[in-house]
Amino acid sequence: TLVIITTRLLSCTCGDAVMEGAYQLLEKIRVVTLGFTRNLVARAGSLGDSTSDEHPSDLRARICEAAATYCATFDTPSEHTLSREDVSAFIECCIHLKDNLPSGHKVESPYLLMLVYRHWRLLHNLEPSFRASISHDSASIDLAIKSVWCSYQRHESSSWSAMQLSDSRFVCCESVHRDSTGQENRSTVYYNLLEGELLINGRPLGRLPKN
Repeated sequence: TLVIITTRLLSCTCGDAVMEGAYQLLEKIRVVTLGFTRNLVARAGSLGDSTSDEHPSDLRARICEAAATYCATFDTPSEHTLSREDVSAFIECCIHLKDNLPSGHKVESPYLLMLVYRHWRLLHNLEPSFRASISHDSASIDLAIKSVWCSYQRHESSSWSAMQLSDSRFVCCESVHRDSTGQENRSTVYYNLLEGELLINGRPLGRLPKN
């Protein structure tokens, strides 16, 4: 695909003009694929309320493909600086991809399977820099989670921190929100840096009530 060719070009060229053009192209692809991913997620959320004959599994596969394509644009040389918005949108797409993968990761499409394997490799490569980024500026992950779970609000006394060594792939924090009666409810939020999985009190986001 265009993304793979462009990122491969960046890994083997030193020409400033070529690199600048490649990064500009990737920025344009990010805008398109992020918007497309969000549109598909919105359609999936309203599927039960519509008369569309679109099959849920087909729509979920398209979400995975769009989200993986967006994330693939970050498979570039490490010296390229990422903004807060970049990190936030990347985490958002990681969550959508993980949340819409079939159970047991049984992907039928060879192309999507290739994208998923490349995505997992990329997450492992980016884990140190993303862990440092979240530690330095937690607003990026806060924005990402807020975009997929509207009830999320990190508690003012809580900060994102790594789990114990056996679960070091996870970072976690405390979220708080008030229900319709004004009662304060707390939740523990976990994010898996190596898989892009978001858990709320140990449960996947897709299995939570919509409120």
